[in-house]
Amino acid sequence: MAEATIRLCKHVVANHFGSTVEAVSTALVKLGRLPLPMIVKSTGLSPKRVREALVVLILHGLVTHANATEANGRIITHYSARQREILRRTRIGLYMKLAKDNLDECVRAALGFDIVKTTLLSGALTAKQLRQKMGITGRQKQRSEKFQRALMELVRERYLTALTPKDTITEVDKILREEIEAKKSEKFPLSDKQMQEIRRSITARRYEEYNNNVIVGMKRKVVSESKSEHDLMMGFDDGPSKVHIGGDSQDEVEEDVYFRVNFDRLDVLLRNQQIAAYIKTKINTGASLVMGHILKLTEAKTKSCLEHTSSPITANQIVHSIPKDLPLSETMVLDADGPAGRESRLVEYAHAYIELIHSDNSGILVKRDERGSGEYVVDFEHAFQTLRDKQVDMFVQEKLGSVCARIMRVLRKMGKLDENQIAQLSMISVGMCRSCLHEMFGLGLIDLHEVPRSADKAPKRVIYLWHVDYNKQLQAMLNLAYT
Repeated sequence: MAEATIRLCKHVVANHFGSTVEAVSTALVKLGRLPLPMIVKSTGLSPKRVREALVVLILHGLVTHANATEANGRIITHYSARQREILRRTRIGLYMKLAKDNLDECVRAALGFDIVKTTLLSGALTAKQLRQKMGITGRQKQRSEKFQRALMELVRERYLTALTPKDTITEVDKILREEIEAKKSEKFPLSDKQMQEIRRSITARRYEEYNNNVIVGMKRKVVSESKSEHDLMMGFDDGPSKVHIGGDSQDEVEEDVYFRVNFDRLDVLLRNQQIAAYIKTKINTGASLVMGHILKLTEAKTKSCLEHTSSPITANQIVHSIPKDLPLSETMVLDADGPAGRESRLVEYAHAYIELIHSDNSGILVKRDERGSGEYVVDFEHAFQTLRDKQVDMFVQEKLGSVCARIMRVLRKMGKLDENQIAQLSMISVGMCRSCLHEMFGLGLIDLHEVPRSADKAPKRVIYLWHVDYNKQLQAMLNLAYT
């Protein structure tokens, strides 16, 4: 699979940036962490062209760098490719559509989508560079105000994120640097227990940084207030007006901070779209609309797809914020004796759909508290498992047929089983079951666990239990997809 991954990364970078940048990135993907002289030697390019290619890759977040000090005191910069970010660029078409569909109409009208598109093409830009790229001058006051308003909203909604020096360093190097700084403050060599305590504090600090809600790249501006008519009448005219301590404050985007498109935010939108589509397939369109609305309410506090659950939200918050134009009554029939009035019926339909989604066996919407109408969270871990199982079933069905897909579902639900138990639960003959199991095992989709019944481990006295190893299954599916 490594060769297939390298080839895919090569094609992606060549398609997006050209042959020169592709040669540098392929060398880093293939050979790993390299200094500049080794990259020049492996690519055959001049040092100037290699540096230019590295700048492009770093701006787009595809390469990280770190400094290392040799024994003679010389500092060498090592570069390493980020395979995940390279492969992520295959979703750029989806990201563009998501940004266009999910941006607020006011932001979209105020050059919001153009800002996202320009930033995506250039990798990382400051507000000044964005204005130059988009041809916005100081004379175009109305367009400049629209640009400033749209940029501020994009940063606030985390479609754009500030690029900091830490973002261009690998995670391992960040941790090593923090460990070295912690060691310098100690006079004596540290014990294993002290090192574990330092690593725990580093992990806790990184967790706090992740949960920090401060938006980098925005600052508070205090607005000066002009003198009131009352002050002028009372004779408090002591020169030009000054900034009041209690005056109004506004957010503004810092001009010299580099911003890039936040792929984590767009991945959250893409994941939420898939969850809503699953609910539509499993239940109906009305349930999908309600689920999409719930996910939209929790998007603001969901920073990435790494979070296991969403922020809690009450049923009343869901119901009273549902748009009135949602066609919930078209896909559900309720008792005619319910409350009269369009709004009351909409509330009743919304509550019914919430209970319907909550009672689904996928466990995506979980009731956390019984107070009032209930407090709910979206369980992203269960949602991931549900979507993964659905994708695996579709893959096995397409490649091997319905019988193998049925066996896969039995193994996933029941765990480790021998072939006789699998045949009985799948309602097929033992011979057919054995051939299907061997076929899936040959492709790496299922695994085998041996349990010896005696010390000599003779094959006749060994129980063979079949089960699903999700990590191996993922690698096997990637191998089959690449070939």
